[in-house]
Amino acid sequence: MRFALILTVTSLLGYVVVVLGYALGSYGIAKLAQRHLRRPLLVSAAELAREIGWVLVSQPLLPLMYFVGRRLTGGRGVPVVVVHGYFQNRVSFLYLGRALGRRLGVPVYGINYPWMLPVEDNGARLARFVAEGLAETGAREVDLVCHSMGGLVGRAALARGASIRRLVTIASPHAGVTYRGPIVGQGGRDLIEGSALLAKLGGHRIPVPALSVYSSADNVVYPVRTSQLSHLSEHVTSADLVVGEMGHLAILFATSTADAVEAFLGKDHETPVGSGAMADPEDDVTALVTRARRAQSAWADKPVEARVKALAPLKGRILSAAERIAKTVHDEVGKPEVEAIMGEVLPSADVVAYWCEQIPELLEPVEAELDPLAYGGKTAWTRREPRGVVALIQPWNFPFALPLRTLVPALLAGNAVVFKPSEVSPKCGALVVELLSGLVPDGLVVLAEGDGAVGAALCAAEVDVVVFTGSVATGKKVAHACAERLVPCALELGGKDAAIALADCDLERTANGIVWGGLLNAGQNCASIERVYVEKAIAKELTDKIVAKVKALKKGVDVGPLSTAAQRATVERHVAAAKEAGAEILCGGEPGDGNAFDATVVSVEGDDSALMTEETFGPVLPIRVVASADEAIELANKSRYGLTASVWSKDTARAEKLARRLRAGVVTINNHGFTGALPQAPWSGVGETGWGITSSPHALDTLTHPRFVLVDRSRAKKELWWYPYTPTLRTIGLAMAKLRGGAKGVGDFFGALFALLGAMPRRLGGKDEGEARG
Repeated sequence: MRFALILTVTSLLGYVVVVLGYALGSYGIAKLAQRHLRRPLLVSAAELAREIGWVLVSQPLLPLMYFVGRRLTGGRGVPVVVVHGYFQNRVSFLYLGRALGRRLGVPVYGINYPWMLPVEDNGARLARFVAEGLAETGAREVDLVCHSMGGLVGRAALARGASIRRLVTIASPHAGVTYRGPIVGQGGRDLIEGSALLAKLGGHRIPVPALSVYSSADNVVYPVRTSQLSHLSEHVTSADLVVGEMGHLAILFATSTADAVEAFLGKDHETPVGSGAMADPEDDVTALVTRARRAQSAWADKPVEARVKALAPLKGRILSAAERIAKTVHDEVGKPEVEAIMGEVLPSADVVAYWCEQIPELLEPVEAELDPLAYGGKTAWTRREPRGVVALIQPWNFPFALPLRTLVPALLAGNAVVFKPSEVSPKCGALVVELLSGLVPDGLVVLAEGDGAVGAALCAAEVDVVVFTGSVATGKKVAHACAERLVPCALELGGKDAAIALADCDLERTANGIVWGGLLNAGQNCASIERVYVEKAIAKELTDKIVAKVKALKKGVDVGPLSTAAQRATVERHVAAAKEAGAEILCGGEPGDGNAFDATVVSVEGDDSALMTEETFGPVLPIRVVASADEAIELANKSRYGLTASVWSKDTARAEKLARRLRAGVVTINNHGFTGALPQAPWSGVGETGWGITSSPHALDTLTHPRFVLVDRSRAKKELWWYPYTPTLRTIGLAMAKLRGGAKGVGDFFGALFALLGAMPRRLGGKDEGEARG
C-alpha cells in the first residue's frame, strides 16, 4: 500500500514537472517563432515544438504556446494552428487541445496521423483543415512551418487562393522505422513534394525561401539516417552545418533540428529572416547593388536637364494613378483612402514638380572667389556630385510618399537607388518602382524586398550612403553599420511631438488643429502630436472641445485602424500604463475590431508614464495642464526626441519668440505637422530623432558630395610657395602676415609693404635660389 502511494505521488510530481516543462518550452518557442515569422502562420508540425531542443511539448500545449506568443509579440500571432502527429492518436489529447484552443481564442485543427494510412489520405485531411483555417481567418498571405508534408499543405493553401511567403520544412528521418506501402517516410516524401511545390511557385515568380532540415544525429529518438534519405548522404560532412541544393529547395543539414531552426531564425534570436531567395540575403543584396552601380555611371553622365526631362512625367503618372495608389495604401496599412490621396498622392506630385524645377539651379557649379594677387591665373568651382548608390530603407506609415521624398532628388542628382520598403507594405513599394518604370534606365532603381535581414545586408553592402526612416533601436544599428564602413547615413527615428496651447489661442482653430495633428494616420506619424500642454486658464474649455471633436470622428472613415497588431499592442500598453498611473480616459481607450483602436483623449497629471515619454504612434492625445508657457516649454524640451513642435497663440510675435526656445527641428505656429509635405521645407530633428535632412535643398548634403575643381592657367615656371624655401620667401611670408592684420601700427604696416615689394621680384625671378638656407 505504501509503495503504491509513493508511486502515485511520484507520478503526480513527475506530471507536474512535465507540465511546467511544457509551459517553459511553450514560452521560449513562442518567443522565438513569433519574433521572426510575422505573417499569419499555418503550422502543420507538432514535432517542430518537440524537437527545437527545450522540452517535449505535446500537442495539447500547442494552443498555450501560440497564445503566449501572441501576447509576447503584441498580437502578431498565429491565427491558425494545424496540428498533426502520432500523439494525436490519443483521442483525449485531441479533444483537450481543441478545448484549450477555444478557451484561449486560438483555432486548433487536430488530425490523427496513423502511420498505416497513405500520405494522400492524410494530405486530404490536411487540405480540409487548411481550407477551414484560411476561411476562418481571412488570411491571404501565409508562412508554412511544417515538420512534414509541407508540399501537400502548400498545395492546399495555393489551391485556396493563399500566397506563400515562406515555406519551412523540418524533415527529420525516423530511425529504426520500416515504412510500407505508399508512405516513404516524413523526410523523404516531403523533400520530393516540397521541391515540386517550389518549382511551381518559382514558375509564378513568387519568391519563396524554403528550408528543409535533415538531421543526421537528432536525439535519442532518431539517432541515425534512414534509407529513404540515403541519396542525400553525399551532402553530409563532419561540419555542423552544410548547405546543399536540390532543385528549388535549399537543404540545410544539421547535427540537430535545434541547430537548424536556430540557424534559420538567427543565432541569438535577434536577426530576422530575410524574405528574398533562400540564398544568403547578403548575396542577393550584393547583386542588386552591383546592378544599380552599373546603371548609375551612365545616368550620372547625362546633363541634369536630360535627367529632369526623363523624370518629369512621373508627376502625371502619380496623379493619374491617384485612386489606385490610395486603394493600395488603404489595403496594406489601413489608411482611409481620402487621407491617402491628401497625404500621399498630392504631396508626391508636388515633390516631383519642385525638384524638377529646382534641381538645375541647385546643381549649378559655384565659383570660388580667389585673391588674384596670391592666386593669379587660377579659377575654381564647387560642384555637387552624386554619391553613387543610395540605400533607401523606409517604413510602412507613409509607404508611398516617404520613399519619393528621397528617391526623386536622389535620381535627379545622378544617383542610383536600392529601395527597401517595409515588409508590411511591399505592394506600395512595388508600385513606386512600377511608376518609375520606363522613365529611368533599367536597374537605376531596384527593389530589395524583405525584412530586417535584407535591411542589414543593404547597410553592409557597397552602397555610398544610407537613408533610413524607422525606430531608434534599428537606427542605431544602421548608424553602427555605416560607421564600420565610414559611409554617411541620414536617420529619421521618430518623435514625441508637443503642442503648446497658450491662454490667448483661438480655441476653435486650436482644437481642430490638435485633433488632426494627433490623429492623422491613426497617430502613426513621426510628427503626430503626442503631448498637449495647455495653460490652466483655458484647459477645461479647450479639453472639452477636443473631446467633442474626437467623439464626432467616424471610425474607418476619419480614423483608420493601426497598420499592425504590434502597433496596436503598443498603444494598448501605453494607455493602460497611464491609466494605472492615475490618468483619466476622457474618451476612447478601447481596442476595436482587427487592429483598430478607438481615438482616445487622456487627461494626465505627470510626465513619467510611457504615454508621455515613449513614442506611442497611435490615436491617443494626452493633455497635461500647465501653469505657464515657461513650464510648457520646459516639459516639452525634456523629451529625448526633437522632431516637431507647435505653439498655438493669437500673439504670433510672442509665439515665435517661444518657438526659438523649443528643442525641435521643425516648429509651427498655429498649425502642426503638415510641413513634411512641403518639398521646399527641411525636415529634420535633434536628439534621438536622429540626424540628416529630408526635403529642401539641404537634403542634397546627404545625396551629393561637394567636389572642388581648380584650373590653373598661370604660365609662371613655379608658384611663390614652392621649393626652395629661402630667406626671401620667409620675408615675404612675414610681410604678408603683417599686411593681413598682424601689423602693430602704421609704421609696421608700411615697413611690411616695402619689404614685400622688394622681395617679390627677387622670388618670382628665381634670384633667391642661391641664398643660404638655415
